[in-house]
Amino acid sequence: MRFNFLSFTFTLHCLIKHNLFFLLNKITFFSFVVLFLCLFYQSCSNLKSIHNSKRSKQLSLTNPWSKTKKDHSEIYIYTSKSHFHFKFTVKDSNIIARKSEINFNGIGTSDRVELFLACDMQLKKYYGMEIDPEGRIHSFKAKYYRQFDFDWSWPNNALTINHKIEKNGYVIKGKIKLAYLDSLDLIRNDNLHIGLFRADYYDKEDNTKVHWYTWKDPKTSSPDFHVPSAFEAFPIRY
Repeated sequence: MRFNFLSFTFTLHCLIKHNLFFLLNKITFFSFVVLFLCLFYQSCSNLKSIHNSKRSKQLSLTNPWSKTKKDHSEIYIYTSKSHFHFKFTVKDSNIIARKSEINFNGIGTSDRVELFLACDMQLKKYYGMEIDPEGRIHSFKAKYYRQFDFDWSWPNNALTINHKIEKNGYVIKGKIKLAYLDSLDLIRNDNLHIGLFRADYYDKEDNTKVHWYTWKDPKTSSPDFHVPSAFEAFPIRY
């Protein structure tokens, strides 16, 4: 591990704060070194998390087709040395995750967040994941315009998803290996071309009633996220 003076200082602070120096009289020198290294490692991890939070980009969603519909969800995305990370914190007091749906891996008419990644802004090739509040994933690959391959799916060793249902919404958090994205030719000139969307169904009895939200306004007359204008380049930084 490369020496980090800030982490070293923080570790000493932890030792003093928790009055751990008195252990020097009661434990061996070797045990104290082990304790110190554990605290040092934890300090590095904490500082790394802080660094990542500063590097992350906070985004929001809008509904261009209804000026009265506001979305208060938050999205954070960033890249580390090995992964592309994303987190959707959705505000929704009426979560709908239907069990009887058979299309799109069971989430075709359920609330969900959506992440699309394209190889370019012409959508010659792009890949999508749609995730409902219970963590069910619908995957696809496609090319413009709406030529889908629903037999394709994200491999388990490349994608990690965590989900949590809360009192007033749900959280979807995930990461994708950059090496896998690169193998799909999705990283070009240190950029990812991404689209971020959300489906909010609001009537449990009528599965056709849904509000659509998007990061970028695609400038379409009705909701359509399979067009180049719904995507934007996101630079890879770590």
